[in-house]
Amino acid sequence: MRAILGEIFVHDPSQPVYTKEALLRLDMKMAFMQRLARHLGLLFIDGEASEGNLCYAFEPGLNPDYISSFTKVDIKRFLERTLTASRYHMGRDAVEFPKSLHLE
Repeated sequence: MRAILGEIFVHDPSQPVYTKEALLRLDMKMAFMQRLARHLGLLFIDGEASEGNLCYAFEPGLNPDYISSFTKVDIKRFLERTLTASRYHMGRDAVEFPKSLHLE
């Protein structure tokens, strides 16, 4: 599933360019999270995971058969590993999300 960054993040339309660090601090749009949940066939759990209750949905070593849900923390962790440039344009740059969370 391909998603343009502007479809993923809540951002100020007057500021189309963000650094990777600033991008990862933005909140994510609920419509995107629901679309990703349908794409992955997983339950989206709204809210931040606590330290003792982390969901490792995007961890490469986890057997995908055990994954049933994901959170915003999982998506940000995935994006942190995936995004390699230092600056991103909200209307032009996109991310490709795999169908399976098993990324090895």
